[in-house]
Amino acid sequence: MSHTTRKLQSTMDKVAVLLRLSNEYKNDDQALVVRYWWDELKDKNISVKDFFTAYKGNKFTPADRITRARRKLQELYPLLRGEKWKPRKDEEDDTRTDIHNIG
Repeated sequence: MSHTTRKLQSTMDKVAVLLRLSNEYKNDDQALVVRYWWDELKDKNISVKDFFTAYKGNKFTPADRITRARRKLQELYPLLRGEKWKPRKDEEDDTRTDIHNIG
């Protein structure tokens, strides 16, 4: 298993735990990402400047990896879906059709 695959699997495992923990995380990517980062923080009293420096230095999991993991988990496991999943999925299908019809 490659290093990238291990990192993605680890992220998916952690996201799955959070999705089971609270419905809020199933429906709100910002809440999910903030909670994920909170769990990664070693120093809970970090300054905003130090947080951004650490984030820029790849000390925290990128937000897009966390939200990508949530989307994949919700696709695979219906119990991890929130109330907003179905409307979001329906809109995704409509948008795909609209984009296809543009050309």
